[in-house]
Amino acid sequence: MDFGMDRIVIMGAGRFGSSIAESLSTSKCMLTIIDHDPECISKLRDRNIDARFLVGDVTTPSLLRKAGCEDADAILALTNHDITNLAACHICHTTFDHESTVRIAKLRNKELVDNRRLLTSFGVSWGYNVEDMITDEFVKILSFVGVRSVHSYWNDKVNIFITSVDPGDGLAGITVHELERTGRRGSFKVAAIMRDKVPTACAPETELQDQDELVVVSQRHAGIDALNKRRSVIGAESRKIFIAGGTLIGRTIAKQIEERYNVTLIEPSQAVCAEIIQDLNHTVVDHGNPADANILRNENIEDSYYFCAVTHNDEENILAAMLAKDMGCRKVAVLVRKNSYGDVLMHHRIDTVLSPANVTIGTLLKELRGRKHESVQLLNEAGAQLVEFNIHEQAKIVGSSFDRIEWPANVIPCVLGSAPAKEGGKMHLLFPDSGHVIKGGDRIIVCLTDGDSRTLNTLLDIPFYA
Repeated sequence: MDFGMDRIVIMGAGRFGSSIAESLSTSKCMLTIIDHDPECISKLRDRNIDARFLVGDVTTPSLLRKAGCEDADAILALTNHDITNLAACHICHTTFDHESTVRIAKLRNKELVDNRRLLTSFGVSWGYNVEDMITDEFVKILSFVGVRSVHSYWNDKVNIFITSVDPGDGLAGITVHELERTGRRGSFKVAAIMRDKVPTACAPETELQDQDELVVVSQRHAGIDALNKRRSVIGAESRKIFIAGGTLIGRTIAKQIEERYNVTLIEPSQAVCAEIIQDLNHTVVDHGNPADANILRNENIEDSYYFCAVTHNDEENILAAMLAKDMGCRKVAVLVRKNSYGDVLMHHRIDTVLSPANVTIGTLLKELRGRKHESVQLLNEAGAQLVEFNIHEQAKIVGSSFDRIEWPANVIPCVLGSAPAKEGGKMHLLFPDSGHVIKGGDRIIVCLTDGDSRTLNTLLDIPFYA
């Protein structure tokens, strides 16, 4: 069955559910959206999303049947209440018992997320906590100096970094070949260059330009280490990190990185500051408005490397980050909850934009596609994706040399993990110029420039849902 015909029911049309609906609406799936609040449904309908809308209680069996849960391919329980999401999944599981249906529940309670046995008893295929996923993304970005985002694979043996060529950093003007010679031979590869948001394959003689974004495939952190050797402006300031907002996300980020970096957290509420101080060991906690230029000036923001704005208010995050960037901070990252902001901010000096929907959509897509892929990760708001998949024994590319495969125009191969010959053996990492002969069980990561994976069907000859 083509993913274009997948039937997906979304329960909850609040801010998060609406963002997920917008993201999925571009995948040509059949969407049905339910919410008890007519106003939420009305607002979502006004966004011209191609979907069917129903108003009512998502724990009502007759309404769930009307929504198509009986034969849905995926049910996303995304309301703001854990018990409602669990109950809705449980009712669908026990009432309709459609074995192939994937039931996903958004949960605030981390104990529930970690209790796999309990989730299974409720009929939940996968439960997740949005705050945890956002925190993990911020921590990964901060752990590798100079990257906008990082995607890890195969127990962190491979990292794919997205990093930019900035004015004055020493990268513009050199060729891809010169850059790759900086590191240990075979330790990393520039798989693609994004210019104007579109990833394109690059040749060794391709010359880097200011504002390019590089898709760097690396054995662990070798690639970003090599890039940073060529960068002329990364120094001691890379140890200074500012966090705007003493939210749960803000304090969790601080707690996870404070042993490695000089962290300062700025929070407007004095009461919250007092509470945070008890929980952190090395982080400097300052009371003040992170969008106040005087506060940032007193904190010597111009000497810091990263400024992360994670307050509860999107506009405050954007204002504070842009102010920090104008005052000399090298990199800024913002948390925004409205999808519409992401399209604009990448053009306004904001280096990293994370939203709950974009952080989770890759994992959601993986689950929705029946676990045919190991993972699907969005590269940018234009729809480019990184897709990891296993090679089936019957796939057409089995027996072909990796460097001789004629990939579709919208596919850029990134790296291959060659399956070990015997159980417990070591997986070999190979780049697209390798003459390795593809075999069943190998894993490949590719970049889809437009997010449409249907073109890969001709090579794989197995169900591969776009």
